[in-house]
Amino acid sequence: MEKKPYYITTAIAYASGKPHIGNTYEIILADAIARFKRYEGYDVFFMTGTDEHGQKIEGKAKDAGKTPK
Repeated sequence: MEKKPYYITTAIAYASGKPHIGNTYEIILADAIARFKRYEGYDVFFMTGTDEHGQKIEGKAKDAGKTPK
């Protein structure tokens, strides 16, 4: 029997700001849901990440005297 797919994602965390409790809460909660769904037999696709490109990142790096990487 083929497992049913289950997709779960989180919002993109911005690298230009300091992480806060909301970022942590969201990722941990989504991970817990993904683990539970795997336990129930679903084929889980869990995606999270950061936004590391763009003008805001370039500006923050410039202000800090660094080059964006």
